[in-house]
Amino acid sequence: MAGQRWIAAAVAVVAAAGITAACDGGAAGDATAAKHRVTYRLTGVGEANQPIRIMYSGPGGETLETSVPSFLPEWTRSVTVQPGIPMITLNAGAPWTDTRYQLTCVMEVDGVEVARNVGPFCETWFKIADLPEVLASTDATPEG
Repeated sequence: MAGQRWIAAAVAVVAAAGITAACDGGAAGDATAAKHRVTYRLTGVGEANQPIRIMYSGPGGETLETSVPSFLPEWTRSVTVQPGIPMITLNAGAPWTDTRYQLTCVMEVDGVEVARNVGPFCETWFKIADLPEVLASTDATPEG
């Protein structure tokens, strides 16, 4: 019985933390409170040994997945992420790739580049709440 109470208390703490984190994302003036146009761009140099697996954030923050041929010259996808999405990601790579194969992963939010990564495997992410800081540091004007 004590074990069940401990599990219930742990679940309540985790749930409360999740609710607090979700509420923090909607503060007035916070970039997460608005919709944003996100463009994911992937280019490759060389040829991978396997098809390239791509995972990226969808409109509701869900992970979407696709794959492209190993000789990928370029892949681009745009989505409009809904308010409240705290982070977007773009991950790509081929399972058994020759490391001389190079991918460039780029993410743009409202037409402004916010993240870039280069290598045989790309792991790129961006916190939407950081958008005002990126805009201020680049003197960029977002589209929209």
